Amino acid sequence: YLTVVIVLGMASIVVSLWDKFSESRFRPLRAGVFAVFGLSGVIPAVHYALAEGWLNALTNASLGWLILMGSLYLLGAFLYAFRVPECLYPGKFDIWFQSHQIFHVLVIAAAFVHLHGITEMLTYRMSIGACAVQSAALVL
Repeated sequence: YLTVVIVLGMASIVVSLWDKFSESRFRPLRAGVFAVFGLSGVIPAVHYALAEGWLNALTNASLGWLILMGSLYLLGAFLYAFRVPECLYPGKFDIWFQSHQIFHVLVIAAAFVHLHGITEMLTYRMSIGACAVQSAALVL
């Protein structure tokens, strides 16, 4: 899982900093890279839920907060890729409330949701005094 996160993080850096990808034709690609990076936790979360049960994942592992975080990332990427609301009202959002600005607000909101979720997870783990997983190596 860590390798995937590192590769997606590097891809995000490349599409953000390489001038070639700043062209408008690469806007959907950039949004896609950000969305995939933002959702890179889906497979480990599903893996945990299958190994430990959905109820445990929702109550003890803050899966609900992670789902909300992913939804905020996806919404931001969608608005950014398709330039909503600029495409609906040309000229009305040239300075304020551009899709790029909305994207950043949603990313920050998702980061706070993530922080809240992992803080709840920490509180639960500290209250039980041990890790609930029986095996260090979970196998599908």
